[in-house]
Amino acid sequence: MMHLIGIASLGILLVQIGCVIHALHQGYSHTFVMMVLLVPVVGAIGYLLVEFGPKLYEHAIIRNIEKFRKANPYHELALREQMAYEKPTIENLHCLAKSYLDLSHYQAALALLDNLLKNQFSRDPYLLLDKAKALFGLEKFHEAKFVLENLFNQSVGNHSTAAEAHLLFARTLSALGEYQLANREFEHLHNYYVGLEASFYYFQHLRQLNHETRAEEVLKHMRKRFKRLPKHYRGKEQAWLKQAQKD
Repeated sequence: MMHLIGIASLGILLVQIGCVIHALHQGYSHTFVMMVLLVPVVGAIGYLLVEFGPKLYEHAIIRNIEKFRKANPYHELALREQMAYEKPTIENLHCLAKSYLDLSHYQAALALLDNLLKNQFSRDPYLLLDKAKALFGLEKFHEAKFVLENLFNQSVGNHSTAAEAHLLFARTLSALGEYQLANREFEHLHNYYVGLEASFYYFQHLRQLNHETRAEEVLKHMRKRFKRLPKHYRGKEQAWLKQAQKD
């Protein structure tokens, strides 16, 4: 019995010390740190609630919102439409266009984006990329390619949309049968793209060309990268790997 009490006491002490070290790294005042240290159990529990409670609560809310959105995609669209009607700002209208894209309403998205891409917004990289997505969804691959090349020529290569734009460009080239150019784009993306999406589309492209050996290499690379991903990041990336393994 005394042995168990000793282990429990040691465990509490280690948690207490861990909380103190974490609090110091987070920049809390020495008075606060001393309170955590000098009030056994309660101090540690209080600190954990203060430091991690709101984050856990926020994550739970975000997860519930995402579940609701997936279950009720048209509810999200209705909200976007209402916001765009009440306040037709560029931001609200662009969000509405994105909702149309998410629901594969490509024609509606394209009409809205064409209207937004006027005057001072004609070079906006976010709008141009989403227009290319709408055109790709409508299988207007030549037009999508033209928009993407226009985007690249506007010296926005280092923009935050660059990787996503190049992935769409690679898929567009593949759809147009420009396989050599598509191979170059995919190979480059495969080596630096964050996540598994680019590798998945590269894998599909290779399978379409019956390049089975290289396709298997890409799939193996996807498995290795997935294992190295942080646990919190694996959820949304797992779908790409599962789909590739099914194919």
